[in-house]
Amino acid sequence: MSLGVVAAIWHNSWLDYLAVGISIGAQVLPNFVMAPILVLLFTLSWRLLPGGGWSFSDPSFWVMPVIALATSYMASIARITRSSMLEVLGSNHIRTARAKGMPEHRVIIRHALKPAMLPVISYLGPVFVSMITGSVVIDIYFSTGGIGKAFVDSALNRDYAVMMGVTILVGALTILFNLIVDILYAWIDPKIRY
Repeated sequence: MSLGVVAAIWHNSWLDYLAVGISIGAQVLPNFVMAPILVLLFTLSWRLLPGGGWSFSDPSFWVMPVIALATSYMASIARITRSSMLEVLGSNHIRTARAKGMPEHRVIIRHALKPAMLPVISYLGPVFVSMITGSVVIDIYFSTGGIGKAFVDSALNRDYAVMMGVTILVGALTILFNLIVDILYAWIDPKIRY
């Protein structure tokens, strides 16, 4: 999100172009391409992280799957934040705050950031669900044994009970995260009532 805020504040500068370039590059790179690159760099070349498996007690097992899964989502969030911040920074209440002599950092933090977060928050609900359910490719590549792999394995083995359980879990998570998004909407913008 901070990449999008920086890009919007310094609109049409080299920082903006760099942030947009990084976010577009990260967004178009699929996770099944990102995973082997991460393993090649961090496991085979530099020997910093384990190449696969999962351990709750050792966070070094989490680093590469999380980066591979979250990179494209973070890039999308940066682009949504940038466009939303640009829209808010051009609005009348921001112009009024600047005309009153308010410092620029206060204008951004106090008056621009909250309304600019609304589109980002509405995007975060489905993103959290898709990240929790995971990518089948990431589950298989890093041997994490996530929900995506469990669903595919149950479909291949015709284990209908597990398939239905995973489907109900994903549905419940979708409802939960949409509820959280609605609560955050009302907290950020009190004018929104349900």
